[in-house]
Amino acid sequence: MATAEERAAYYAKKHADNAKSGGGGDFAKLTYFKFKEGVNRIRIIPPFGDRMEFHSEAEQSWRVGPSYRGPITRADQYGQPDLVADEINRLKNLGDPASLARADQMRAKKNLFCFILDRDNLEVGVQGCSLNWTVFREVTALFADSEYGDVTNPDTGVDIKVTYTPGKKVGDKWVAKPAYGVVPSRNSTPLDFPEAIEECLFKKYRIEEPTEADFTAAVIAGVEQQFQDARKAERDAKKAADNPEGLPVDLEDLPHPEQEDAPTPAPTPGATDAAIQAELEAIAAKKAAPPPPPAKKAPISTTPAELLTDDYWIVLNGATVGATGKEVQSLVNDGQSMISCRPQAGEDWATPAALGFHAQPAQVGSELTEALK
Repeated sequence: MATAEERAAYYAKKHADNAKSGGGGDFAKLTYFKFKEGVNRIRIIPPFGDRMEFHSEAEQSWRVGPSYRGPITRADQYGQPDLVADEINRLKNLGDPASLARADQMRAKKNLFCFILDRDNLEVGVQGCSLNWTVFREVTALFADSEYGDVTNPDTGVDIKVTYTPGKKVGDKWVAKPAYGVVPSRNSTPLDFPEAIEECLFKKYRIEEPTEADFTAAVIAGVEQQFQDARKAERDAKKAADNPEGLPVDLEDLPHPEQEDAPTPAPTPGATDAAIQAELEAIAAKKAAPPPPPAKKAPISTTPAELLTDDYWIVLNGATVGATGKEVQSLVNDGQSMISCRPQAGEDWATPAALGFHAQPAQVGSELTEALK
């Protein structure tokens, strides 16, 4: 395991190497910490074993696909085929302003990631945290300061107080950029969270791996929710196949290998045939009970009138074209609710449903319902 002195020297050099570099990004997987306005008191989790770095650096793309807002860790940095790079090239080849803007939004950015404890919210436990470059440089500078050294040390390290001031935008331009102030705590405090240092969290949460190709493809197509639902259905089907009777499983009741040949235990003292029969009848009655009536579906809401009067960009059959709100509504009514769509005056791509478009109920169907009453 690296000593505190070795780690302090390593980050002192890291601080010097990064003094003039810049970047940014974010991550998403477990519970993730976001700096709130004002003072945030955090403790950085130390690296496990011989790992030198308390952080990881990865190239990630944001705003990939029409609706996904999480990061995609790029595969090309690991020497693997990269679907995001292919999508960026496709959009650039289209050449229209909207496609070029989308390609620019998806460009890779470096993300600095670590694990922390929020001292003001310890019940959440260990959280992932994307470090702003200003915060990262200030923290690595502490390693070079002999008064602090390895600030991540579980016994002799210190908490970090980060004061965050949100920025302000007018349109697309910053008039005041976000600001971060970093101050180490005056006194050393123990980490006092044993589960945070029992294993390598980067390996446990697969932080330093590319995003799964199948999920990336679903994000690009705008069907990541359907992909996740299908995966969940697969897991549920496997559980059902492993337990076809649908019996509750208590892990403490499962036999250990050395117990598999143990004799069947004797009946519980005091149990009677009548009691057993009563329990069997109760189970049979429960199975024979009629199923509960299906829940009534909520009425289909109508699309707000203001959406129908707006103008949009949509991606249809691989091309970005302009469309009126009524044309978007027509596509939704035809079942194309997962197309990429955004107002021409806005920046965010989403599905029409996410913007507020809803398929309209067929008039013929409502008239027929009335006639049959």
